[in-house]
Amino acid sequence: MNADYNSFQWMKLNNQRKVLELLHYEAAISRVEIARRTQLTKQTVTNLVNECLEKQWVEEVHTQPMTGSGRPPVLLRLRREKLLAIGIEVTGRYIAGVLMNYDAVLLHQEKLEHNGPTANDILLGKIERIIARLLAHVPDSLRLLGIGFGVQGLVDSDTGTVQHSPYVGLFAFHMAQWAQARYGLPVRVDNNVRAFANGEIWLRNDRSLQDTLCIYLDEAVGGALLLEGRMYTGANSQAGEIGHMKIQDRGNGCRCGQYGCLEAHISIEAITKALSRSTFEEVQSLLAEANRDAVSILVKAGSWLGTALGNTANLLNPSKIIIGGQLTEAARWFMPACEDTFARTVIPSSHTNMELSDYTRNNCSIGAGTLVFQHWMSYPN
Repeated sequence: MNADYNSFQWMKLNNQRKVLELLHYEAAISRVEIARRTQLTKQTVTNLVNECLEKQWVEEVHTQPMTGSGRPPVLLRLRREKLLAIGIEVTGRYIAGVLMNYDAVLLHQEKLEHNGPTANDILLGKIERIIARLLAHVPDSLRLLGIGFGVQGLVDSDTGTVQHSPYVGLFAFHMAQWAQARYGLPVRVDNNVRAFANGEIWLRNDRSLQDTLCIYLDEAVGGALLLEGRMYTGANSQAGEIGHMKIQDRGNGCRCGQYGCLEAHISIEAITKALSRSTFEEVQSLLAEANRDAVSILVKAGSWLGTALGNTANLLNPSKIIIGGQLTEAARWFMPACEDTFARTVIPSSHTNMELSDYTRNNCSIGAGTLVFQHWMSYPN
């Protein structure tokens, strides 16, 4: 039990979670239906709903009059357009931020390119600049619920600590503590891949999404595991590091200090380096021209990815694999090889489906924003 709550407060909080969860999944719902599905008393539901109405989280929706006698039912809906979050993605190449509402509609976006890793004060200064620009676009009539961070590297999401990120130069850094002291808002911190995965779960709003592997192909490569409906982080918050699966003996050097890691061969950084280009946009131009070297490298990357995903699927048996990140913008060149190799690697009876995420609809910064909403549902304030 959280030390900040006594037994009565904890019970009330738990009941409030049940109500908000129903409002999250349902477009509109009546008080009677809330009481029936949560098994709370009508008076308890009335008290909780009145508090939500007072705080303007919820509004009443008057339906069309019923035929015959009796009053038309009054439904309740979450005021999704009124609830906001800031999501920040921190990588070795850029810092991106979004101001978004509960439905992930973007109100404003900011991005700063940089060449990480860098000194902490310089990096934090850039993050502060992004957040300041986003805060300037928060309307007075709306409610900012907090700030979420998705950081490239190893992150302890329970404490909000960036444990080890050679990409951006943060080590044992208490990012949540720093941001809470700086902005006085609730803060959530996770690694960029789990932030992306959280965004997928949030945007799909699908209770059946129970056993899923999310892969993020960007400057680095990482994975996140949703097992039995819960994010699995492992003993030391390091689960999902598929980017450091070895796919080639004595292969390319990786930032982790090893050789032959998947990330060192199929990340955007690895691909641009192999083609002697500076940006992924230049690589995309080569692909558009059907450049033989560029196409060959993407096909090979797809084959390596298919092998890694097939081996992982054999171990974990996920029902679904979701692939996201900026590299998916070049999916037409690497996915056929990925799917072919995956099919030859995975156990035939596994029935694991692969899907591509829409990079424009969900990326790490958007996913970081959904961390705030998810936390608010559990600890509404």
